[in-house]
Amino acid sequence: MKSKTAFSLRAELAREIAKRQQAEAALRQSEARFHRIAANIPGGMIFQFLLRPDGSVAFPYTSSSCRELYELEPEEIQRNPARIMDMVHPDDRAAFHESIAVSARTLSPWKWEGRVLIKPGTLKWLQGASRPERQTNGDILWTGLLMDITERKRAEEERDQFFTLSIDMLCIAGFDGYFKHLNPAWEKTLGFTNAELLARPFLEFVHPEDRASTGAAAEKLSTIGVDIISFENRYLCKDGSYKWLAWDATPFAEQQRIYAVARDITERKRAEEEVQKAKEAAEAATRAKSEFLANMSHELRTPMNGIIGMTELVLDTDLTSEQRESLTIVKDSADSLLRLLNDILDFSKIEVGKLDLESIDFSLRDSLEGTIKTLAVRAHKKGLELACHIPPDVPDTLVGDSGRLCQIVVNLAGNAIKFTERGEVVVEVKSEECKVKSEELEGAEATNAPQTPDSGLRTPVCCIFRSPTPASVSHLKSSN
Repeated sequence: MKSKTAFSLRAELAREIAKRQQAEAALRQSEARFHRIAANIPGGMIFQFLLRPDGSVAFPYTSSSCRELYELEPEEIQRNPARIMDMVHPDDRAAFHESIAVSARTLSPWKWEGRVLIKPGTLKWLQGASRPERQTNGDILWTGLLMDITERKRAEEERDQFFTLSIDMLCIAGFDGYFKHLNPAWEKTLGFTNAELLARPFLEFVHPEDRASTGAAAEKLSTIGVDIISFENRYLCKDGSYKWLAWDATPFAEQQRIYAVARDITERKRAEEEVQKAKEAAEAATRAKSEFLANMSHELRTPMNGIIGMTELVLDTDLTSEQRESLTIVKDSADSLLRLLNDILDFSKIEVGKLDLESIDFSLRDSLEGTIKTLAVRAHKKGLELACHIPPDVPDTLVGDSGRLCQIVVNLAGNAIKFTERGEVVVEVKSEECKVKSEELEGAEATNAPQTPDSGLRTPVCCIFRSPTPASVSHLKSSN
């Protein structure tokens, strides 16, 4: 019986030993796994930091990655914790110790970011985070992680340098309607400090007339998710004035942020307003000039028509050849002056966009014949032959502005007479088939092109007239 009991005890003991060995093996595996993980954290170190009631400190554990972070062995740190405590940059040391004291006093998570001097000429930025636990003996133990953020800080410094030195107004705003970060250009442009701009919703600085459009742009950025949006608005300055800003903004929905750049375009807007005012003033001056020319030409036409009319009456009486020649010159001169007045009136109409072309039935041959007769005296005085040639295939009945046609012929034929020393001046009309796509000219069959060849230059003129409708033909026949 005793032998059975002893055997059972030995078996139970063997089982317990086996279980303990398994547990120790599992623990060793777990520790090995933890140490591998701790040793392979890139740019980071796992640590345990102990603060005793008497103020002394210790590092019960530091992962082997401290070699990369501090260039020290774990044993060196454990033997002398001051080795790494004293590496904190003098300018950051007070904040470092204060962060530990606050965390110890409140048992709140410890968070710190600062610089350490590993050795002369080697500066690193570290970021630490851990959670404290009060031990039964009164000690406080932090277990946490230190990370090397030197590269990130260097990139942030370069970004901040660009952010600070930019003459453009750079900003980061939140979807909540407040600025989060502003560069110094804002204070230089608007006069408000960054603190004043960050304290109020950004829409409060926008001109009341621009708030609706600015709010719509902000809504579009925060809800629709557009890539980039551009707009303009007026922003309040500290002196009470407003400045025009041109914006380019893009959203980052994951961060609930809007990244934007604004440029002061106040001078450009002022220049645009001045150009608009100058344009309006020039248009007003042009209208005034045109009105003056129109009034002047109308005032002069009345006495000129009287002179022409009375001269024609006198020419119908019995006159000597010398008197008739003198009065004919008077009439020709009066006609020329009247045409000049008509040209001035036309010019004033063109400038105000009110020159209208008539569309009436007229006889091409009768119109050109009368026009050529008015130029015959001038041609005869220079010993030139003046003729008008209209081939039979050119239609006689046309629809258009006969007055303008005659005016063109007078100007061109008059110039031909003026600059031709000898020979002849011929006004020639040709008819050419053409296809007209304009709805107004649909159905036109011919382009009648008067030309004024002289002994020197040839001056072609293209005039398009519609073929008359049956109604206009019957009207023309009845009028004849």
